[in-house]
Amino acid sequence: MASLRDVLQKYAAPSKAPSARAGADETNPSEVVSEQIIKIDRGAFQRDLEAVKRGNRAYFIVCVVMIVLLFMVSLIVVLSNLDKPDWIKVAMTVFGVSSAGLITVMINLWRTKSNTEFLLILAPNVDAETLRIIIEILARRL
Repeated sequence: MASLRDVLQKYAAPSKAPSARAGADETNPSEVVSEQIIKIDRGAFQRDLEAVKRGNRAYFIVCVVMIVLLFMVSLIVVLSNLDKPDWIKVAMTVFGVSSAGLITVMINLWRTKSNTEFLLILAPNVDAETLRIIIEILARRL
């Protein structure tokens, strides 16, 4: 599954970084690489974004299921070991750390979902130059 970053880099314009080879003479126009203008295939772009959206949805559901399972296991450990406070501390620590990590992953997935849906709405409704600018800005930020 491709990430949103991969999809955006695929459709972003070539880098404006120096492109001369080592030892090349940039004053000689035959050796300077010209900037290519890549046209965006909106249909393929939307299909790639839909694939990212489906993958993120699956990962988000996995994270929710894992948090629920962690809670249930920690609840069982606590209730079965009420006379052992050390076990309860360990169970609560494991649940807290694991759920915090999973929530962080879920926040990142939600941010990617929002950006993906934003691009899916804009792709058919804006002109090519505006779409290219938006893709380049998001590609730099991810």
